[in-house]
Amino acid sequence: MCDGATDQELAAIGTSPVTGTAFTTSQSAAGSGHAPSTKMSAADEFQFELATGAFYQRAMVTWFAALHRIGMFINILAGTAAVAVIKDDPALARALALLLAMISSANLAFDFAGLARRHSELRRMYHDLAAELEEGARDDVEIKKLRARMIREAADSPIVFEAAEKMAFNAAIRSLGRTANDEFILTASQRWLRHVWPFSGARFRQRKDN
Repeated sequence: MCDGATDQELAAIGTSPVTGTAFTTSQSAAGSGHAPSTKMSAADEFQFELATGAFYQRAMVTWFAALHRIGMFINILAGTAAVAVIKDDPALARALALLLAMISSANLAFDFAGLARRHSELRRMYHDLAAELEEGARDDVEIKKLRARMIREAADSPIVFEAAEKMAFNAAIRSLGRTANDEFILTASQRWLRHVWPFSGARFRQRKDN
């Protein structure tokens, strides 16, 4: 479900010829956002969007794949335990059966495996677009075509978790050598809940705001 990749592989989306360029806010995982505060080429702007998207999708693939696998593990373990104790302790067996039902219902209702697959597909899309950018699609017309593809692919993407996206933005800044002043500052609760609470509409400060 989750095809692992190192930070170096994600950073290899491209090495920007322009370093230290300030971005005022994140390019969203859905393909929209604000313009950089310092003028950059269209290729460099798009490169940063793709890096942010790749880091974001990798984080979401890892999260949902882990939930699915943990759920399956507990399901199998609880099922085995229920069979072992059903004769000796009917009350415990009923409790284990309830646990199994809850885990199965959660996996069915939230479709962790399906979400992991969808985020994996979107991650592949960002890498494919980055590869085309590296192969020579550097003029404005070609970049607009690539961006249009990204927007179309993201039309039916899962809900965006803003805090997780901001952490992906920070990772893209570090991997592409942007200025650290543009990194977002997240609270402890935003970091801990970044994969489970969307934080829609929340305001995230950047280091340069201090």
